Formats: sequence, structure tokens, C-alpha cells
Amino acid sequence: MKNTSTIVVSNNETSATVNMIQVILRFLTMPIQWLQRYYTQCINEAKRENGEQPTNEQQPISIKKTLHLLHIQVAFLFAAFATTTSLMLHLVLVGWFIAVLLYKVE
Repeated sequence: MKNTSTIVVSNNETSATVNMIQVILRFLTMPIQWLQRYYTQCINEAKRENGEQPTNEQQPISIKKTLHLLHIQVAFLFAAFATTTSLMLHLVLVGWFIAVLLYKVE
């Protein structure tokens, strides 16, 4: 005798699950989107102060560039404020900061 079971999922249940996942992802990426808008405003303001015209103020920087700027800030914090660590670890953190600064994001 063969035991087989079939699970039937309706389209309503599937679409509800997909919608729930999309809402959760939007909620989790919201801080990154805030940073993206903030960095875009900062970059456009810096361009204006230097006499340059921003190419398109409505065009935000990419998520990849936003995460790279965040990575730079975290590396700087660890390199600059690592006061109770060993000299070797401090040098590694400074090297990490320099490496992040030299990395080009397209």
C-alpha cells in the first residue's frame, strides 16, 4: 500500500505570503533607503557648494554606493576609536579603513 499525500495551496494563500514577504523586506530595507536619500542630499549639496551643478537631483545614489559609504563610516569608527586594543589590531583596523577608502564602487 502506497502512502501519498498532496498539499494544495490556493493562489490567495500564495499571494498573501508573497505580499507579507514583500512588506517585511520593505520594512527591513527602510533604514538603507533613508541613508540613500540622506547621502544623495549631502552629495548634491557638496556639489552645489563647489560650484558644480548636480547632474540630476532626483536620481539617488545606488544602494551599492550607500552601503559602501556606510562601510567606510564603520571602518573609520573602528580605526579611530579602538583605544583599548593591541597595536597590531589597531594597525589591522587602520589598514581595513584604508582598503575601504581605496575601493572603487561603480
